[in-house]
Amino acid sequence: MRIARMACSALVWCLLAFGASSAFATDFTVNTLADTNTVCGAGGACSLREAIAAANASAGADRVILGTGQVYQLSLGALGVTDALTIDGHGSTIDGQGFSRVLDIQGGLAVTINNLTITGGIASGFLSFGGGLNIAGGGAAVILNNCTVTANSTAVESGARDNGGGIAVVGSYSAAGGVATLAALTLNNSTVSGNTGLNGGGILCVLCALTVTNSTISGNTASGANGGGIDLTGDASTLTVSSSTLTTNNVTGLGAQGGGVSVPFGTSVSTLSRSRIVSNTATTASGVFDNVGTVTATNNWWGCNFGPGSGGAGCAGTPNGVSPSMTSTPYLVLRTTASPTTIVPNASTTATANLTFNSSNTDTSGGGTVPNGIVAAFSGTLGTFATPTAMTTSGKATDVYTNNGSTGSASLSAVVDGQTISATVVVAYDLPTVVTGVANAIGAFGATLNGTANPNNTATTAQFEYGPTASYGSSTPAVSLGSGNAALAIGNGTISGLACNTLYHFHAVATNLGGTATGADQTFTTAACPPPTVVTGAASAIGAFGATLNGTANPNTTATTAQFEYGLTAAYGSTTPAVSLGSGNAALAIGNGTISGLACNTPYHFRATATNASGTTNGSDATFTTAACPPPTVVTGPASGIGAFAATLNGTANPQTTATTARFEYGLTMGYGSATPVQTMGSGNAALAIGGGSLTGLACKTLYHFRATATNASGTTNGSDATFTTSACPPTVVTGAASAIGASGATLNGTANPNTASTTAQFEYGLTAAYGNTTPAVSLGSGNAALAIGNGTISGLACNTLYHFRATATNTGGTTPGLDATFTTATCPPAPTVVTGTASGIGAHVVTVSGTANPNGAATTAYFEYGLTASYGSTTPAQNLGAGSASVAIGGSLTGLRCHTSYHFRAVATNAGGTTTGADATVTTAASPCGVIAGDFDGDAKADVTVFRPSTGGWHVLESSTNYTTSFVVSWGLSTDTPVPADYDGDGRIDPAIYRPSTGLWAVLQSSTNYTTSFVVSWGLSTDMPVPGDFDGDGKADPTVYRPSTGSWYILQSITNYTTSTTVPWGLSTDLPVPGDYDGDGKTDPAIYRPSTGLWGVLKSSTNYTTSLTVSWGLSTDVAVPGDYDGDGNVDPAVFRPSTGNWHVLQSSTNYMTSASFSWGLSTDTPVPADYDGDGRTDPAIFRPSTGLWAILKSSTNYTSSVSVSWGLSTDVPILKRPSP
Repeated sequence: MRIARMACSALVWCLLAFGASSAFATDFTVNTLADTNTVCGAGGACSLREAIAAANASAGADRVILGTGQVYQLSLGALGVTDALTIDGHGSTIDGQGFSRVLDIQGGLAVTINNLTITGGIASGFLSFGGGLNIAGGGAAVILNNCTVTANSTAVESGARDNGGGIAVVGSYSAAGGVATLAALTLNNSTVSGNTGLNGGGILCVLCALTVTNSTISGNTASGANGGGIDLTGDASTLTVSSSTLTTNNVTGLGAQGGGVSVPFGTSVSTLSRSRIVSNTATTASGVFDNVGTVTATNNWWGCNFGPGSGGAGCAGTPNGVSPSMTSTPYLVLRTTASPTTIVPNASTTATANLTFNSSNTDTSGGGTVPNGIVAAFSGTLGTFATPTAMTTSGKATDVYTNNGSTGSASLSAVVDGQTISATVVVAYDLPTVVTGVANAIGAFGATLNGTANPNNTATTAQFEYGPTASYGSSTPAVSLGSGNAALAIGNGTISGLACNTLYHFHAVATNLGGTATGADQTFTTAACPPPTVVTGAASAIGAFGATLNGTANPNTTATTAQFEYGLTAAYGSTTPAVSLGSGNAALAIGNGTISGLACNTPYHFRATATNASGTTNGSDATFTTAACPPPTVVTGPASGIGAFAATLNGTANPQTTATTARFEYGLTMGYGSATPVQTMGSGNAALAIGGGSLTGLACKTLYHFRATATNASGTTNGSDATFTTSACPPTVVTGAASAIGASGATLNGTANPNTASTTAQFEYGLTAAYGNTTPAVSLGSGNAALAIGNGTISGLACNTLYHFRATATNTGGTTPGLDATFTTATCPPAPTVVTGTASGIGAHVVTVSGTANPNGAATTAYFEYGLTASYGSTTPAQNLGAGSASVAIGGSLTGLRCHTSYHFRAVATNAGGTTTGADATVTTAASPCGVIAGDFDGDAKADVTVFRPSTGGWHVLESSTNYTTSFVVSWGLSTDTPVPADYDGDGRIDPAIYRPSTGLWAVLQSSTNYTTSFVVSWGLSTDMPVPGDFDGDGKADPTVYRPSTGSWYILQSITNYTTSTTVPWGLSTDLPVPGDYDGDGKTDPAIYRPSTGLWGVLKSSTNYTTSLTVSWGLSTDVAVPGDYDGDGNVDPAVFRPSTGNWHVLQSSTNYMTSASFSWGLSTDTPVPADYDGDGRTDPAIFRPSTGLWAILKSSTNYTSSVSVSWGLSTDVPILKRPSP
């Protein structure tokens, strides 16, 4: 020490300046507030500046001691520390007054500052850091205990400040050795607030080790880009923050980042834990910014329960954010609890706001807690808190909640920073205490229930619940037990109306404001059940054959049945049906007491009887006598079987148990006069039909009276009078002689008299008297004179033949035949003369033929026979040629023919003289157009009704060649295959064939070998549409696909045995392919239908695809159904319109200038057009999946007739189905 150089002139001053013995080398006590710079102790005074200067000059770790609670204002500049030092501030303040920095520590010194406030400092000059405290030099170790650094700044010079507004800590770096030496600053229980600098508004840390424990960094501002609270820079720097607060710090400059902490440069290591980081501001990472350093900020409180930068339920704002590169989870969360969680009204509970748990549900308090003093605001429902706010201690803040007397669920909320979390406290009264006792006074139908309840100081009512199960169902009246605190007996326990011999459950129940409490379940069994009580009453409604028995029975609570016993003696012998009386406890009338079938005028015994599980009780015996026996009961019924001369009388008689006879009386008046034979009716007691009522010999059309009558020992009873009228008289008939007799016809004659009833008449005729033929019936009216019977001219008779005939007439009186008569037809005429003519109009499928026939004076019909051989097999419709003697032309159309095929034909004529055939002639059909009829599996030039069944792979063909009376099935294909039938082998018949999209396989089952051989080719992709047709004109279908993706047709040619192919571009991806022979050259043309516009586009094969045809026909929802509807050998554009069921055909025969429409089908039908009738024209046809119906509108009859057949299931595919839009 340089003590010798000091002017220490008095022993007293030395004692004051250096003090007594201490742990420090020398203590220097400041005893003046003046800022002087002489020698400590000169004149007895030692200023703060002088004391620090003396300590600097004194070797070793000295101490400067300030006065208690003083303010030391600097006027001579910063206080420089150049030697190890401890400053004990004793709560005093050093104020730089805005003139200079407060403290400047230079070199690797160990300096400790205790209980001191540093304020009003300003650092100015080039690179002037640390407005309040500047620590410069590697190896420095500065500790601030319970200190405050506030309201310091770096000066604004040339429009900017320097860094470290409050504190600057700068280590050293040896460029030569590349070694950094850190300066260390430790803050314990200290505050750095309200300071301003360029970067590091609160603290600048460059090559430093900064430790912040139980301290607050708040309200500091950086006007530059980094660190409103702390700016940490340098590769070797470290930052450790624990149990501290970083709040309301802000960065205001361009690119502001790290409002609380910024680590912009260097690979430093920072750890922040159990700290409160809230309400700091910056443009980027308002809480903590990290560039390339390593920052671990776990178990910190960010002001909300969702971590940095994330809001959520109960969070009033968005918490401070952090750089994504740092580790910030888990983070602390706020929990609110209450203890206890259940209280009675007006009681209290303690609420706790707890910040010791993190987002991973781990209690972190073992490693420390957030700083004390964090404010928690408490509020609650149904009551109040002792204070509105409380401070945290060891991470928890508590407050006492007191209920206001209301019951329910109280919500207790704590708000810490931006987060609100609530706890629930149940406020309820104490339940009563209940004990179920033992039942006593147990009878068959009642008992007394016992038990006690303690109200537990709350007004309480109690009762018993009871029933046959532990669900009870019945209860006694509630009784009040007051609000005491002792167990009381529960009254009103006597119950009745129970079932005897039955187990019952019961328990005591008590209720107060706290709720309802129940005692334990107890049981008892009622006494055994008694048998029923029975009383026999008096009989009533006593008649000759019946009476009503009366009586009552009481079930005595047990299920009981009752009935009556009765008979001629007290042994009874008969019973009424048993009735159920239930299980009540009151006397009930016994029903079903009405009895019948008794003997009249007879005494009877009876009694009531009842039975239940406890036994049977019989009532006393009683008697009654039935009334006297009655005469029979008689009913006259209506007459039946009424004819002109006969009728049957009907009626019934009940003997009423006495031997009885009965009959009918009848006549022209109610005096009757005639009677039927007497009938014996026996002595039963049921109505019986009276026989013998058939009457004959009556007058026709006459009114008759009649009645039934019956007699027994008690008298005679007559039924009411009834009438009937016999039917009209039958006609009178006379057969006349035949006239106008010819070789094949005659006129029959006769008369009939209607006899006043509406009458019809006709003739019966035939080769024998059995006749067999009739003329049409004629009406003769209802007169009373003989009239000639018309319609007697007959034809179609055999010449030179004997015929029988007779007249016959019918009316309501019956039918009358006349006598048999005969005639012989004239001599037979010669047979007709026939000449077979020539064929004309020769088409591929239709030929017109001609010829002549001379009837030779007899009615003649004529027609043509035709077929593939001279056996013919088919005929044209017969023509009526009359009965002249000159040749008459015969015409006819041969339809359903095969193209390019030779056919035989001849004329045939028939009259009464016989049948004559013309000479055989032949004709060969045209070679073109020679398309095979679509759907023609049996080769008869007509489409067959055919379906493909995916579920079995079966083809089901209903043959048109047998008029749909025979069918056959072939199996060919899988459920995922597409049927593509066509004539692939050129035999004029359709072959079953399938296209397998998954592999592009075509498989054809050949009809030419009767389905015994097949062939397969691969052609196409899974997205292609199969469109087979005879594109190369060799009479065989070519496997062909339309590829929507390219709009191209790919044709594998059968003419080269599938060794060559051709590709034709024609169409768009949304078009539907509709191939067909539109130009009549015998080859299939590529063609499309465009639903969006109704366009038909045909690329003509007749010009080798160099020209095309387009027409507009149809709507977007129509189904294209092309076909040769007009029979000109060219396919016509046509559509089926599901919305109306109409077919619209644009006719090629008029060069598409005319059209035709047909109404045929429903919206749910599938159109299946084809030539079903073999006339060379396509017929409109539909398949109805819901019923399997095929309906064909025949073009051969100009659409005036149709044919329907049922063929197929709802899941079948009709092989003529057309693609839909």
